Amino acid sequence: MRNLIFIIVLFFSTSIFAETYICGFESDGETKTLKFERFGFDYFKKENGSLENIIFENELFIHIHTIVEPGTWAVLRIIDKRNNKYTQSLVGNDLPPNKITGICVKN
Repeated sequence: MRNLIFIIVLFFSTSIFAETYICGFESDGETKTLKFERFGFDYFKKENGSLENIIFENELFIHIHTIVEPGTWAVLRIIDKRNNKYTQSLVGNDLPPNKITGICVKN
């Protein structure tokens, strides 16, 4: 009986974290995709294995933050859960303002 309860709890706890978003956008004239797979409560794992911090989440939005070069620049990504929209901005000292938009599909 204990084993059955353990298996049920394990199944439901891992299925909660199985959330994956595949986001497509255009950059430099090319169509690109990124896959974000939930990794625990506070992270998404990208296809290359790097982890990105979830800095805010509610039922409508997920805000993901990555420091690319400490003290120099970072990437802020927003996934709109309601409209399946994707927005990405590079933020940095010497970077011109930019914004990339696209669409995400939740698996």
